[in-house]
Amino acid sequence: MLFVMLFGCMRQESGSEDLSLRPDPGEAYATLSPFEMIEFPGGDRISVTIDGNDFDLVAINEVPSRDLIHAARTFFGTEWRFRLAGDLVEIMSRMGHAPTSRRVKLQLLVANSGELITRHTLLDRTKREFLNSMYRGFMNRDIKSDDFLTKEEMNGDIDDLIFCFRNHWS
Repeated sequence: MLFVMLFGCMRQESGSEDLSLRPDPGEAYATLSPFEMIEFPGGDRISVTIDGNDFDLVAINEVPSRDLIHAARTFFGTEWRFRLAGDLVEIMSRMGHAPTSRRVKLQLLVANSGELITRHTLLDRTKREFLNSMYRGFMNRDIKSDDFLTKEEMNGDIDDLIFCFRNHWS
């Protein structure tokens, strides 16, 4: 018991885990994300990757994923996916459910088994920056709705993803 308490004090003194939600200068909201990847497969589903594992997001801090999608669509129109991936704190704040610290409670469905689990994880600036760069790359393409990616373009995207994972998450 004493060891655990002492270890906890040492961690607090080192300042290694800042749980505040201070935004960057000039920003109205903190720009953070708990996800390594986020996808929107359709309907009210949000698929996320956390610590290399795939899940369907059920809720963040008891806010259902369908409500997050609805709010993002209402606030940002056609850019809702991009903004939900990168501006989660802003969306939750504008909904009246602002996170009170960087540690959030996630309710998740395990992708393969459908088991409902709860995880507490940190909102992270690096993860948000990675997601933003990925979505910006896709949004800046000149692709019409009836266009398809060629095999070479898909392989290039896969190579980009592998590069990003190796450089950001290894």
